[in-house]
Amino acid sequence: MIFSAPSREKAEEYLAETVEKYAKIAPRLADWMEVNLPEGFSFFAFPAAQWKPS
Repeated sequence: MIFSAPSREKAEEYLAETVEKYAKIAPRLADWMEVNLPEGFSFFAFPAAQWKPS
Protein backbone atom coordinates (compact mmCIF):
# COMPACT_ATOMS: atom_id res chain seq x y z
CA MET A 1 0.00 0.00 0.00
CA ILE A 2 2.84 2.40 0.79
CA PHE A 3 4.57 2.17 -2.58
CA SER A 4 1.34 2.05 -4.56
CA ALA A 5 0.11 5.32 -3.05
CA PRO A 6 -1.03 8.01 -5.50
CA SER A 7 1.42 10.59 -4.12
CA ARG A 8 4.45 10.99 -1.87
CA GLU A 9 2.33 12.68 0.76
CA LYS A 10 -0.09 9.75 0.88
CA ALA A 11 2.84 7.29 0.98
CA GLU A 12 4.27 9.15 3.95
CA GLU A 13 0.86 9.02 5.63
CA TYR A 14 0.60 5.25 5.03
CA LEU A 15 4.14 4.79 6.34
CA ALA A 16 3.35 6.71 9.53
CA GLU A 17 0.26 4.56 10.08
CA THR A 18 2.25 1.38 9.51
CA VAL A 19 5.05 2.46 11.83
CA GLU A 20 2.50 3.25 14.53
CA LYS A 21 0.82 -0.13 14.01
CA TYR A 22 4.07 -2.05 14.51
CA ALA A 23 5.72 0.18 17.13
CA LYS A 24 4.60 -1.96 20.04
CA ILE A 25 4.69 -5.46 18.57
CA ALA A 26 7.82 -5.09 16.42
CA PRO A 27 9.67 -1.93 17.49
CA ARG A 28 12.87 -2.73 15.61
CA LEU A 29 10.91 -3.24 12.40
CA ALA A 30 8.98 -0.01 12.95
CA ASP A 31 12.23 1.91 13.51
CA TRP A 32 13.80 0.35 10.42
CA MET A 33 10.80 1.22 8.24
CA GLU A 34 10.70 4.80 9.49
CA VAL A 35 14.39 5.32 8.70
CA ASN A 36 14.78 3.34 5.47
CA LEU A 37 11.54 3.33 3.49
CA PRO A 38 11.43 7.06 2.70
CA GLU A 39 14.52 6.59 0.52
CA GLY A 40 12.34 4.52 -1.78
CA PHE A 41 9.96 7.43 -2.28
CA SER A 42 12.37 9.05 -4.74
CA PHE A 43 10.37 7.68 -7.68
CA PHE A 44 7.57 10.14 -6.81
CA ALA A 45 9.80 12.88 -8.28
CA PHE A 46 9.22 11.41 -11.74
CA PRO A 47 5.99 11.83 -13.73
CA ALA A 48 3.36 9.29 -12.75
CA ALA A 49 3.37 7.86 -16.27
CA GLN A 50 6.91 6.58 -15.61
CA TRP A 51 6.05 4.80 -12.36
CA LYS A 52 6.04 1.05 -12.68
CA PRO A 53 2.45 -0.22 -12.39
CA SER A 54 1.85 -2.54 -9.47
